[in-house]
Amino acid sequence: MRIALVTPGFAPEVGGIETYVQKLSVELNALGYAVDVLTQCPRGRAAEWSASVANPDIRVLRFGDWTGTRRFRIAPGLWRYLRHNGASYDVIHVHNFHAIPAFMACQATDRPIVFSPHYHGLGHTLPARLLHLPYDKFAKRIFTRSSYVLCVSDAEAKKVSRDYPASVSRVHKVGAGIDIEG
Repeated sequence: MRIALVTPGFAPEVGGIETYVQKLSVELNALGYAVDVLTQCPRGRAAEWSASVANPDIRVLRFGDWTGTRRFRIAPGLWRYLRHNGASYDVIHVHNFHAIPAFMACQATDRPIVFSPHYHGLGHTLPARLLHLPYDKFAKRIFTRSSYVLCVSDAEAKKVSRDYPASVSRVHKVGAGIDIEG
């Protein structure tokens, strides 16, 4: 089985989702799955950062951001890649409700989508809530397009179900797990 993990960032970037997807890619690969990580990166860093991947069995494809920001990256090359190559994957597992790559993946291909939203609500400040108003149309598309929505806790599953009730039948809780060895 061939799996694409789509994430807004990946090692050597530091962060919770970056670490989660890195560990997931290693575990899926150890189980015998062919894994590609499709991610965004700052302009001009793709070659340098691709050389830093520790596991040569996991292919990491980095697509350069057009915005020049860390918070709101947009890498159209990621969408183009999935548009032309998405059919080569059995499953596309997208990560992070709060970033554009999830929406790109849902629009670019008709392959089965598994969505891990890492969802913490519709904004904790007034400006964040206001930004979610126009984004909500895109967010609804991600949830309705996904075959499965994987939440890491009961609290996350309740928030997703409350804010996107059309996805309730596809919401499943799958804990993130604990790495006790390393």
